[in-house]
Amino acid sequence: MGEDGQGGSTPLQGLYELNVTGAVQRVAAIMADATGAPLRSQELGQLKKAVTLAAQLGLQFGVHTGKLEFTWPEPGTRVVIGKEFMDEREGAMGSGRSVLVDLVVEPGLNRLGNGRGSVQEMVSLLPCQLVPLSS
Repeated sequence: MGEDGQGGSTPLQGLYELNVTGAVQRVAAIMADATGAPLRSQELGQLKKAVTLAAQLGLQFGVHTGKLEFTWPEPGTRVVIGKEFMDEREGAMGSGRSVLVDLVVEPGLNRLGNGRGSVQEMVSLLPCQLVPLSS
């Protein structure tokens, strides 16, 4: 959509589409070299979907310095219930409590980096769901 919401293309959208098209062409060329045959139109369509999704994820998470990391503490590890770790049974009610991990139900997801060059900052995107050892 253009700036008026009626369709069309903004300069930024045009640049985005050129980048996606260029990436599709580069990946298609690499795949054609590897297989010895050009990609079929259905395969090119699937490749364009994958490249577009990758571009959208890049915009959502930022294209600056940073990385994603799973949080998966080993059983017996001491953690503090809060933003990064959640008690599966009690939820956020046990916030601030130090517990020993019995079982990880679902790993957590953290973003390391503030998008401005520092990878020291950590933001918990999804807390690790765990079952603590019974006291």
